[in-house]
Amino acid sequence: MASQSAKRPVLARIVHLPTDSNDPQRHAILSELGGKIRSGRLVSFPTETVYGLGANGLDAAAVLSIYAAKGRPLTDPVICHVSDAHDAHDLLELLPVEKEALDVLAAKFWPGPLSIIGKATAKVPPVVTASTGFVAVRCPNNPIALDLIKAAQVPIAAPSANLFGHISPTTSMHVFKDFSDQNVDIIEGGSCQVGIESTVARIERIEEEERGKEEPPFRVCVLRRGAVSRDMLEQALRESGHPVLQNVCVYVSPKIQYTLNPTARGGAGPASTHTPAQDATQPRSTSSLPPNTQPAVAVTHTHAH
Repeated sequence: MASQSAKRPVLARIVHLPTDSNDPQRHAILSELGGKIRSGRLVSFPTETVYGLGANGLDAAAVLSIYAAKGRPLTDPVICHVSDAHDAHDLLELLPVEKEALDVLAAKFWPGPLSIIGKATAKVPPVVTASTGFVAVRCPNNPIALDLIKAAQVPIAAPSANLFGHISPTTSMHVFKDFSDQNVDIIEGGSCQVGIESTVARIERIEEEERGKEEPPFRVCVLRRGAVSRDMLEQALRESGHPVLQNVCVYVSPKIQYTLNPTARGGAGPASTHTPAQDATQPRSTSSLPPNTQPAVAVTHTHAH
């Protein structure tokens, strides 16, 4: 008797882009995928860390579809991906000196594997923040991701593109294995260079009555370890030359455990504190795909979905 998995419909599709960034066909494909993001559809895309499962970060229903597809708890917030620090300012409600800190860290580490959490503006749907009122933003260091964000013309909310509890994906086939039966376009982008999820750092405001006279009005807390270390964050602020930023406290949350080789598991949100059991960079086989389940490959437009 055929297994139930063999009967799953294949709805996901891997989309190949022309490698030439000036190719009109590449622009046309990305423009269409960006339109899908704006309209509420899911698109998986590569970053330098892991593949993300993206939706319109300003559309609550679209973001809810990420949770449904992954089986992700609504208590886990998702990161919003932006193309530059200017777009991040639209999502974060920060004090002037906090904005300066964001700009310093963005200039040093963006595009790159650093997500920064701050108080969310009213335009960010509560589902993105898991109703915490705080949102994580990041500018990924991957040309496909950046081109997709620009084509979408909205911030892209995206956790790792895997079922909740599964290892975070570092190739398009990892994504396909988890979402072959879902209506998701998966952009082929090769293997991710970093292979672990981004460092997450939160800007924590300190009320005047809770701090010393010369103490800065905020501190920076590392909530998830990644390629950008606490020392690197501290050094960037120290070297900014800003009299306030030079004295900002940067610390690692006592809730997370130290590891020399941070690993990623599906569903790890901006404030996740669990310790993953398996390295996301471990090679993964595609031989376990269900029978007759192979990805459709698109090399042109994506109308034939």
